[in-house]
Amino acid sequence: DAPIADRCWFSDGGESSNLPVHFFDSPIPRWPTFAIDLKAFHPEHQEETDAVYLPKAGRPVQPEWVRFEQPGCFGSLTGFFGAIINAMQTWQDTLQCRLPGVRDRIVHVSQHPSEGGLNINMDRETILRLSDRGRRAGELLAEQFGAPNAQRWKEHRWARLLTALSGTENWLKTFGLGYHHPLPPDVPLATYVNGPVPDGPKTYPVPPAVRASFAGTAAKIADLAQVLEDSSVLSDRTPKPDAQLRLRSRI
Repeated sequence: DAPIADRCWFSDGGESSNLPVHFFDSPIPRWPTFAIDLKAFHPEHQEETDAVYLPKAGRPVQPEWVRFEQPGCFGSLTGFFGAIINAMQTWQDTLQCRLPGVRDRIVHVSQHPSEGGLNINMDRETILRLSDRGRRAGELLAEQFGAPNAQRWKEHRWARLLTALSGTENWLKTFGLGYHHPLPPDVPLATYVNGPVPDGPKTYPVPPAVRASFAGTAAKIADLAQVLEDSSVLSDRTPKPDAQLRLRSRI
């Protein structure tokens, strides 16, 4: 039968993440990747001098809250549902912005409700004000990370190393538990890695020509995981919050 074409609609990726800096990243960077986060003004910091902010190296940042009511007031039901949608859209970015080694290279630029976004009829003064904030954000990143001030870049790479070590250690601990200590009647997965068995899995077979290399690589990872099962040397000494690794499809 002939294939039937289907209509596909595409929308902006900002529906799931407005700050996907991790798409352009690596665990330990060889060159800097920066981001500019457009956000609402904090209720207690409404001045123009507060509009551009870059967290200091080694300093934790407070979590972002989705506000839909004034302090001491009861918000509307519509505002509450709007806050739910906002949280659905930004929760990944919010967590990412707090991670050590990530938070210190994201400069935050605040906007009032009448600025940016869908405000397509902004006057010249507002546009120039927004442009000036962008200029200040760029100058702040250049001042902090550019020559001759290379110390900030050294601090950044060090924080990224500690975060990567913490996340890898925690991931390997759970890997080791599943690999070495299955619940009965399952058997240790090394039984299948070292070669096919009569009652083993039949899908994704390993070709005999590479089975030795496959088993050797798997054994190295599994042995390291077993060593780390009872260890907290790395994660107990790394900046907080802890990093967490998750397997997911590559985009």
